[in-house]
Amino acid sequence: MRYWLRALSLGVASSVSFPAAAEDGPAVTRVPQLLSGPVVSPSASVGEIERDAALAPRAPVIVRERWYGWQVLPIDVAAIALIASGASKGFDDRGLHAALLGFGMFELGGPIVHIAHDNWAAAGGSLMLRLTLPVLGAAIASDAACRPSDAFCGARAGAWLGAGAAIAIDAAALGREQVRPDAAASFQVAPVVTAEAHGATLGAAGTF
Repeated sequence: MRYWLRALSLGVASSVSFPAAAEDGPAVTRVPQLLSGPVVSPSASVGEIERDAALAPRAPVIVRERWYGWQVLPIDVAAIALIASGASKGFDDRGLHAALLGFGMFELGGPIVHIAHDNWAAAGGSLMLRLTLPVLGAAIASDAACRPSDAFCGARAGAWLGAGAAIAIDAAALGREQVRPDAAASFQVAPVVTAEAHGATLGAAGTF
C-alpha cells in the first residue's frame, strides 16, 4: 500500500512517497517545487485576504519636476512692449488701446498658463503678484525725484521694477509641476504671441 504525505507551507509544496512493496514497482520521490503566485490558506476569510493585500508592499511612485515657466515669458514680453508703445504715444487713441491690451495680457497671461497646466494655486499666486508688486513698487518709489518736471517719474520706475519682479518670481518659482515620467509627453499647451505694428495676437498651441 502507498502512503502519501502532502504539505503546503509558505508557498512550498512537497510530495513524498514511501517505498511500497516490490510488486508495486520502484518507489518514486518527487522534488519539492515552488508554487507560482500567492498562497492563500483555505481557511482564510475575505477580511484577512483584503488586509494582507492592503499591507503588501507597493512599488514607489516616481515623479519628477518639470519647469514650464518659460511659457509665461513670451506673453509678458509682448505685454510690456504694448504698454511701452502706448506710453510712448502719450496714451492717445491707439496708444491707450495698446496699453490696455498690454495691461490685460500682463495680469491674465501668467494665470492662464498655470490654469492650462491645472496648477490653480500657482494661478492665484501669479495674479496676486501681478496685482500687488507693481503697486507696491510705485508706492515705495513715489518720493524718488527722477526729474524735477515729472512728479510721477519715481512712481513709474517703481511700478516697472515691481512688474519685473512679479514676472521673475512667477516664471522661476511658480511655473513648476510634478509629473510622472510616462506622462512627460502627454497633452501640453504653450502660448503663441505674434507682435504686429498696431497690436499683438495671443493664441495657444498644444501637443497631443
